[in-house]
Amino acid sequence: KYFRNLVLNNGFYLPEYPLSNAVTPVRFKKPIAKIIFQKLKDDYGLIVNPVGGKYEDYMFRVAHIGNLTKEDYDKLMQRIIEIVNKIN
Repeated sequence: KYFRNLVLNNGFYLPEYPLSNAVTPVRFKKPIAKIIFQKLKDDYGLIVNPVGGKYEDYMFRVAHIGNLTKEDYDKLMQRIIEIVNKIN
């Protein structure tokens, strides 16, 4: 719930279908998901899960498996926001 609230409170979107407890899809209005995925990986060493198909440019998934903390989610969201601000 913590990460999903970060997503919504920062102007991004969640799909309208029922969500798994293990993964959160993060949706964007613009086709920027691949760019964000690549920059998170290359510039910050943070890995999210890309999706394929018709949403590949608009969404990626964040896993909630392992010893993750609120600080980890805060750091990820901060980086996502930084990237979005640079490409807009």
